[in-house]
Amino acid sequence: PAQQDVAILTQHSDFNVTIINQIYSFLDLFPKKIQEQLSTISGEDVNNLIEVAMDKGRPYELFFYHKKEPYSNPTFIVKQEEIDEIVNKLSFGTDNRAGMDGSLHRISAMLNREAKIIGLTLRVGRAVMGRAKVFSDLIEEGKSILLLGKPGAGKTTFIRDFAKTLSESRRVVVVDTSCEIGGFGDIPHVAIGKARRMQVADIRRQQEVMIQAVQNHTPEVIVIDEIGTKDEVSTARTISQRGVILCGSAHGDMKSILKNPILCDLLGGVESVIMGDRNASRDGEKMRLQLKADPVFDVVIQL
Repeated sequence: PAQQDVAILTQHSDFNVTIINQIYSFLDLFPKKIQEQLSTISGEDVNNLIEVAMDKGRPYELFFYHKKEPYSNPTFIVKQEEIDEIVNKLSFGTDNRAGMDGSLHRISAMLNREAKIIGLTLRVGRAVMGRAKVFSDLIEEGKSILLLGKPGAGKTTFIRDFAKTLSESRRVVVVDTSCEIGGFGDIPHVAIGKARRMQVADIRRQQEVMIQAVQNHTPEVIVIDEIGTKDEVSTARTISQRGVILCGSAHGDMKSILKNPILCDLLGGVESVIMGDRNASRDGEKMRLQLKADPVFDVVIQL
């Protein structure tokens, strides 16, 4: 059976952070010979492995925490049969993503024009439990929270821990579009605590499942990762207006979100207004920007 590493790291005088690092189940995905080579290359740094990139006919690339450049060796080349062996262990969805039961690992596929998988990005899934405690005041006050950050910034890790922390005192439903929050399989990963989880069969139906969650399961909190479309933004606003707490994420920073014609509505949207002559003469400006509506989220955290 695959081993499981658990580390307890003291981050604050009031709480600990628990990291569940299932690196051995991740390595088990690879053909035996490749497992051995990956273990040899990683050495004592194996628990810091983030991602393995595989492209047919090119060197393996290994990405580690605290290292800017990936490891690659021109003699360690990806073969199609190695990709095929991994793919045969998995089931990919319409978003070309797959995972493993009981883990948070994510495998994403690259296809050629004939829809054959010729490349894989295999990302190690780690549950980091306890980090959300730093925002315990916001959680206790029942604030709706939006997390912003670029890909890989840790948004999903925080979202997952928010779900766990909120589920200790509230009814929480996670809308898990790519199974990244609660992991793959029918039984959610322990990292989301008591939260219930609704899976989304097709990423294009995410907003429908968000509404179903509210209508059918009486949640106090809805947790949703990667809000990105106009329909999802509109649905988030509808849910917020029904008095349900939202915890979600979006790609980008505050500046880019405000400039995004779709996502800016999460923060209330921005519009230009013409100032009256008296106000214009006082402020020296005829035009001013203001919010179009109340924000969907009470708090924005940029990672």
